[in-house]
Amino acid sequence: MAFWILPRWQTQRGDVRPAWLAFVLLNAGIWLVVLASWLAAPAGMLATGRVLQAAAMAAFALHAWPRVKPWMEEQG
Repeated sequence: MAFWILPRWQTQRGDVRPAWLAFVLLNAGIWLVVLASWLAAPAGMLATGRVLQAAAMAAFALHAWPRVKPWMEEQG
């Protein structure tokens, strides 16, 4: 949702590859966490899912930061 809500300072939203990477990583991480819970899988599977979710947050921040930074500078 933030992909659409964050302001655009040009006519484009910038490089969308990190946003798509975040989408894929987040969904993969959620699926791993859910499957680890259902299957009583080893803790490594749960930890991998959580790492993927954290990587998704980092990828989205990489995409969103150039859109947030001009607004922060404008606010002074």
